[in-house]
Amino acid sequence: MSLHAYKDSKLPLVLLYDSEYMIRSVFALLANQTAKASVMETANLATANNLCQTNAFELIIIGMGQEHEEKHFIELIRNGMTLTDKSVPIVVMTSAITEELLYELKSLNVTDILLKPTRVKAIHDVFLRNIN
Repeated sequence: MSLHAYKDSKLPLVLLYDSEYMIRSVFALLANQTAKASVMETANLATANNLCQTNAFELIIIGMGQEHEEKHFIELIRNGMTLTDKSVPIVVMTSAITEELLYELKSLNVTDILLKPTRVKAIHDVFLRNIN
């Protein structure tokens, strides 16, 4: 499905940014085939940022890396620097959580935090809770 087809869809538009191909592709396939959402997925943070500049997402799922550079991406969204509404639900997947990171993510109004390794069902359940 082309990016244009995603934009024209009447389904909720979801961005899934994560380095793990299988997580991205299986969730996107599940959501698209069950007609629950149109999913744009990427493993590249710059691409995720560009997609948010040109699309209004209704949910963003972010796989956080070791360096936590994704926090700046979340700040851009929360500060209204993208086409996506700044109050969009954001779900973060991370392999480790510290008290400091938890505080930072909560201060950025992250809706949910999932620990990696994450099952697609856990992502799907969070997705269903956050999509209108």
